[in-house]
Amino acid sequence: MPDNEYNKIPNAPVTIQDIANLADVSIATVSRYLHGHLNRMSAETAERIGRIIKENNYVPNKVAQNLKQKTSSTIGIMVANVDDSFSVELYKGAEEYLFSVGYELVLINSNGDVDREQQLLTEMRNRQLAGLLVQPVQNKLHDFTALKDLGLPVMILDRHFDEPYWPVIESNNEEISQQLGQLIVDKGYEEVIILTETVAATTSRQLRVKGIQEQVEAAGLITHIIEVDENHFDGDAVHNRIGELTNHRQIKTAIVALKEPLLLQLVGLKIRKNVKYPQQIGIVGFADTPMINILDPDLTLVRQNPMEMGRMSAKMLVAQIKNDDLPADIVHIKAEIIEGTSL
Repeated sequence: MPDNEYNKIPNAPVTIQDIANLADVSIATVSRYLHGHLNRMSAETAERIGRIIKENNYVPNKVAQNLKQKTSSTIGIMVANVDDSFSVELYKGAEEYLFSVGYELVLINSNGDVDREQQLLTEMRNRQLAGLLVQPVQNKLHDFTALKDLGLPVMILDRHFDEPYWPVIESNNEEISQQLGQLIVDKGYEEVIILTETVAATTSRQLRVKGIQEQVEAAGLITHIIEVDENHFDGDAVHNRIGELTNHRQIKTAIVALKEPLLLQLVGLKIRKNVKYPQQIGIVGFADTPMINILDPDLTLVRQNPMEMGRMSAKMLVAQIKNDDLPADIVHIKAEIIEGTSL
């Protein structure tokens, strides 16, 4: 971009978000520049950031100074679904850390609704927030102009956009799914059924499907995907579809639920339809609350540690607010497979 195409920020305190927007880089990259970590970016990027900082008379810590003037100690967390235990655990982890460093956390629920998410982001400018944690419903960066316009320090949780912009913290979805796929192969299954909501809707689902498929199909297994609506789950229809795909349980099949509510639905189906595992069908799913073990202690589970994800995202957001250095643009919290007898 030519020098004369850079825009200065008129009549307002310049923030680190403003500099990142103008330089077309992430906040973490600007933070690294400010702390002299130029070896982690190209010379061209460093030169561009430096020029924009000079043109806009940006002074480090201006964000923190501006927030102090507003006396804001409130941070928002927008979760995708407050009914989902994963979102609740994200909130609990973030709240625990923020409380310890003097911030109040406000819970905002987009309820998995794209229009509601857009409305909430548009209305966010009326709130006096120091920063925002977001578990987005959508996965396209161009749909988040309203979030960009807020000019707040932001952390993206649990998933990422199609283009990098804000720092992200999420599970190592593809890696853990590859491990799960290999476990399924090692146990001698002939095919895999993945039970999920719309795969294209979130990057986390895309990476889980990709990791499982790559591993099991390399071993010659067949994979099927059953996409469902969590809010309108038709158990009989799912059970019938599973029967068709497994030749009525004659093919040794592993069913993978990509989120806890769907795993709970599978457990309910197993009980109602008197399905035996792993003799007839293997069951495994992503789940993070103790409740699932109370209902069925024999389940094989993938645990993601959303509380740690929430805690770490809050810590990184506070670092942005204080203009401290950030560890990376993307941080992965490692998930683990807890083996039971259901697979």
